Amino acid sequence: RQVFRDDIDFMFKNVILLPENQSRYVTVDGRAVIYMWASSQMVGDFASLLEEVKQKYPVFFIGSDYLSSSLKGEDLARIKALDGFMQYGIGDGQPYLKMASNYWNASQNMRTLIRRMESETGKKYLFIPTFMAAYDDTNVPERTSPPLYPKTKEEMEHLAEWIRSGMGS
Repeated sequence: RQVFRDDIDFMFKNVILLPENQSRYVTVDGRAVIYMWASSQMVGDFASLLEEVKQKYPVFFIGSDYLSSSLKGEDLARIKALDGFMQYGIGDGQPYLKMASNYWNASQNMRTLIRRMESETGKKYLFIPTFMAAYDDTNVPERTSPPLYPKTKEEMEHLAEWIRSGMGS
């Protein structure tokens, strides 16, 4: 817990507050965004630590957490303590459009969970759905899985529309 507090203190004083960073740092409602990749690895009573740090610093925690209606206990408390989520779905060794369809279904499920959490906590959560818009991975040596990118601009636009419709507003 103390190491996390020290890390946030260091980031806040040495990155976020520096005058040269003020115009470049992303904020939400005046709170500095701190993105935590693989936040599901933060185990134990991480929720109370996030809340404690938010009381001391104007920060907005976005995690890349697995959002599922089956989460319980400390896992559910952790995602409720986050302020937002960035989730993406690539890979799985599937063709791009099949992967896009799976991501659309996941977006709908995430929307349902986020709305439930909003009603339970009384707070709004930011959700940033992302997807593989363009990445030519066909030149990766020894590649054996299908390409992880759209073949056409229309495929990419189709997935963006699927995500938008899956998330609602």
